[in-house]
Amino acid sequence: MLRSLGSFLKRDWGYVVLLIFVIGAYTFASLTKHKEAPSPALEKVQKAEVLIKERLQKGEALNKIVPPSTALTLFALFTLLIILMTGAGLVMDVAYLARPPRDNLSPPEDYPAVNVAWDMSDCVRVIILLLTFAVVLSFYFAFLYRLFFHGSAENAFVLLHTTLTDLAAVFFIIFMVSKRGNDSLNSLGLQFKNFLRNAAAGFLGYLKILPIFVGSLALVLLISQLLKVEPPPHPLVGILVEEEERNPFLIFYSIVLACVIGPVIEEIFFRGFCYPAIKKRWGKALAVFITALVFAAIHGSLFAFLPVFILGVALAFLYEKYGTLVPSIVMHIVHNSLFIGYFFLIKHSVLDKIN
Repeated sequence: MLRSLGSFLKRDWGYVVLLIFVIGAYTFASLTKHKEAPSPALEKVQKAEVLIKERLQKGEALNKIVPPSTALTLFALFTLLIILMTGAGLVMDVAYLARPPRDNLSPPEDYPAVNVAWDMSDCVRVIILLLTFAVVLSFYFAFLYRLFFHGSAENAFVLLHTTLTDLAAVFFIIFMVSKRGNDSLNSLGLQFKNFLRNAAAGFLGYLKILPIFVGSLALVLLISQLLKVEPPPHPLVGILVEEEERNPFLIFYSIVLACVIGPVIEEIFFRGFCYPAIKKRWGKALAVFITALVFAAIHGSLFAFLPVFILGVALAFLYEKYGTLVPSIVMHIVHNSLFIGYFFLIKHSVLDKIN
């Protein structure tokens, strides 16, 4: 490994310079960043959460705290749906443990294993290029924001930055894969034969992982309560809360970005591009572990790390088993849609009703 690192440093010194630039930029940003107070809209939601927790701890029933409404009924039905999905997944998990199938995780005949031409050094190159692009774009947007907008359209800039970075990721990946002589779509797992069967496998796979995910999430919340540490809100939550009345289009686009575009791009990057390169070098087990570890780390939340890591393991498992990204993409889309939908319903049915 050290020999490979030394070879990379000698051969790709330009990428090393870019990496030093990225590290310097992130260090500068972290040292000069000022902690901003939450917006009035987000602060209102946070105060409502605290008030509900206090009243629930006093023994009040939720239907006594929040007046009945259509939104509350939908929230109750949605909660019931999640409970039923978790229960169905638990039954499938117990059945699997009772009689596990003989499965060596070999891809089916529809999608024989692809021997990719790129390697881990190519993954490092793409990551460095992507980080450099993100940093330069951040500086450029910061300049425009301070010069022309002065406090408005901040969320629009955040979403535009995310979108352009996602597109850049796809461009860099396809460029690197094509450069190595692979057919981009097939080698990246973008194969759509038997689409409905593979999509169903992704949904059923999510049901199986849901009890483990919910259990890990409950464990993290329990630990945070014992330590009296409040999990920070997800950045997307702030956008959804702040822009709901101000700019409905940004709400719609945020949902599309989080529930469709994001999952597709992340699966192409982690499972389609990085996973086979790591597997080629260190085997399946380490490839699953490393991609899940990095996948959890980039979400930037210590509280969400364990649940997201578990989800990353399941996503890599699906890709290895079926040889196509379709099941992984479907699982990722279902997961994001479920939790964003849950947030919207709890906000409209509960949090907005608390004064």
